[in-house]
Amino acid sequence: MFISGIANALDRTIRVKVAQRMNLEDERWATFVHPQATIVDSAVLGPDVIIYPHAVVSSDARVGAHSLVYYGAVIHHDSVVGEGCCLCASVAIAGHVTIGRSSYLGVGCTVRDHVRIGDNVLVGMGAAVVSDVPSGCTVAGVPARPLRVPGCNALTTRLTRKPRTP
Repeated sequence: MFISGIANALDRTIRVKVAQRMNLEDERWATFVHPQATIVDSAVLGPDVIIYPHAVVSSDARVGAHSLVYYGAVIHHDSVVGEGCCLCASVAIAGHVTIGRSSYLGVGCTVRDHVRIGDNVLVGMGAAVVSDVPSGCTVAGVPARPLRVPGCNALTTRLTRKPRTP
């Protein structure tokens, strides 16, 4: 059995890359759930998932392979966390949320119900995600707004930069 405990906000695909290089069947990967975590019976965990203490994975939630769910993170009912994601401490995911592959959700961020977060998204710590986030974006703030916009055209119309005054 193997388990991979690495995460990197700057290279959010690192866990999946390591797993691909090892070229192991899913059954060879261990899934670790700390005894003080709560996993509801109807929840589904993929291979090489690590669930830390006081995390909660609620009814019918799914966590994809090679994902990390840190201390106190909560994934509510019917939510889907994609392969290779990292949910840092105290992240709160409401019901019916979909998070794409290799996304990184910073400490204490919150995601509203029925929101879709694309692949390879970085959500800053403490952010409140209240609307869909396209793949490849970096968002932060309350409400969450894009910081880096390589293809986030749907959100850029809301951004207005005020010129600096000397």
